[in-house]
Amino acid sequence: MCEKRIQNLESIGFNWGKEHESKAQPWVEMFEELKLFKTIHGHTNVPRTYATNPKLGSWVNNQRSGYRYYKAGNKQTSMGMCEERIKNLESIGFKWGKEHVVSKAQSWVEMFEELKLFKTKHGHADVPQRCA
Repeated sequence: MCEKRIQNLESIGFNWGKEHESKAQPWVEMFEELKLFKTIHGHTNVPRTYATNPKLGSWVNNQRSGYRYYKAGNKQTSMGMCEERIKNLESIGFKWGKEHVVSKAQSWVEMFEELKLFKTKHGHADVPQRCA
């Protein structure tokens, strides 16, 4: 359900079943996580299995799935996708199709940059396995 509809329902005191919990809030929180990811990494291509924040990787994948269902006219299984969410995601450079896939070369360069940051911070490049 779109934020606008949720806001409309909440404006008349609609009871969601859990007191003071907005149905839009989890989506907004994950959108904020995605914006933070973009600030750090310069893109919104969160890996599906993102070790730092597995929930974010899954959420991004669900947004792409929901978008495909929404555009195919299957609103029932679109996972709450709507024009408002599409606009929000696109406003931060979110990619919907295959263009979001990061090449192995690009991924290597990004990881190399992270290794350089690690070395600057710790004085060595022997990254413990628990950090990987």
